[in-house]
Amino acid sequence: MLGIQVDFRYLSTKKLPFDTLKVDMSFIKDMDESEINASIVKTIIELAHTLKLQVVAEGVETKSQAVALREMGCDVMQGYLFSKPLDNDDIAVLLKRNLNLYDLECMFSNDK
Repeated sequence: MLGIQVDFRYLSTKKLPFDTLKVDMSFIKDMDESEINASIVKTIIELAHTLKLQVVAEGVETKSQAVALREMGCDVMQGYLFSKPLDNDDIAVLLKRNLNLYDLECMFSNDK
């Protein structure tokens, strides 16, 4: 048993008080080796998009995870693949690099 519970009565009767849903890194970490985790992540992304929520995947560490998440429609990814945790000065440098989806496409173009 995964220990996940969702009260769909709440989801169906009220506007959600948030606009972003984060997928915990524990699901992302084993996505390559576990069809169950990959299916859970895909379902979470699809449900979130149906509810008009943006999806953030935490703990992305490999190109294969990033490619799979991109194919699943994940909106935002964060993790060591992109950067280690940074202080304020280093964040400014990273933002100036302006890493975007085009850069990711180039970064992963040789993976397939």
